[in-house]
Amino acid sequence: MKFYEILATHYDDIFPLSGNTLSFLSEGLEPEAKVLDAACGTGTYAIALAGKGFQTVGVDIDESMVAIAEAKAVMLDADADFIVSDMMDIDLVCTDEMDMIFCIGNSLVHLKDRKQALDFIKTCHGLLTSGGRIILQIINYDRILDESITSLPTIEVREKDITFVRNYKLDPDTMKIEFRSKLRVGPEEVGSSVMLLPLRRSELEDMLESAGFKSIESFGGFDGSAWDKSKLPLVMRAIKA
Repeated sequence: MKFYEILATHYDDIFPLSGNTLSFLSEGLEPEAKVLDAACGTGTYAIALAGKGFQTVGVDIDESMVAIAEAKAVMLDADADFIVSDMMDIDLVCTDEMDMIFCIGNSLVHLKDRKQALDFIKTCHGLLTSGGRIILQIINYDRILDESITSLPTIEVREKDITFVRNYKLDPDTMKIEFRSKLRVGPEEVGSSVMLLPLRRSELEDMLESAGFKSIESFGGFDGSAWDKSKLPLVMRAIKA
């Protein structure tokens, strides 16, 4: 079984729903607002937002993640739709104007280069209504690069005997980061390696401005705290003027 198929099976144990995240995403949305979750994983937040009355759709390239999201939506009687698609093709699979688009879970930096990241942000701008918002969350790569950090905190779910180890290795030639992860479930262990695009906060801010977004804000987490280089997350929110 592929690494991401196994990860999908245990994804909700490793990354459970956060009340802070849900509150941050839903803040200020009008009733029945249309919301798109790009790289939705197992649909946790798309389903939770649907439960608050928003019209939600989730897009993810991984079929196993989407299958779990669909099953959860049925089980919870949530009015959320899910589509298997590359996040770069959201304008092809979502034809409605959206009131909010969010891409969280460090998904944005899985894109191959800065041009692709900018193109994605421009596509989001085109899909949003006037006054619509984009929310992006990645790791704080200012801290990762400046402090030469080589690992993220290991995630342990002891009651399920799950350990998720996450290591970083900077490639000085490409200035990309090799993300090497190991997932242990009981006695079984699987690993994965993927190259990430370490975007600094200023780069992401420039991309948002270039795409036409205004009122760009940076946070140190979904608790709404101010961003600084000591924080591990970077959350950005911007408005389509």
